[in-house]
Amino acid sequence: MEYFFNFEKLAYVTGKKPDGCILCLIRDNSPEVVNLTVHESELFIVSINLYPFNPGHLMIFPQRHTYTCILFLDIHVNLESQTY
Repeated sequence: MEYFFNFEKLAYVTGKKPDGCILCLIRDNSPEVVNLTVHESELFIVSINLYPFNPGHLMIFPQRHTYTCILFLDIHVNLESQTY
């Protein structure tokens, strides 16, 4: 098996970071970050990881910035009340 490592990752980890939340910058299409979004919904974004640990690694993150998952309870309640 060939060893998978992206040597640019070290420069990214030790280099200058943009101000603010990286996920919010992706959500807002900021020119400061690479946007690899593959799907967007009203509540979530699915993006390819720029420096994945494994090929095909995806990140799923909320559109709304929160510091704790407990703040998503109102979203859960709203989704349960919708009919499809």
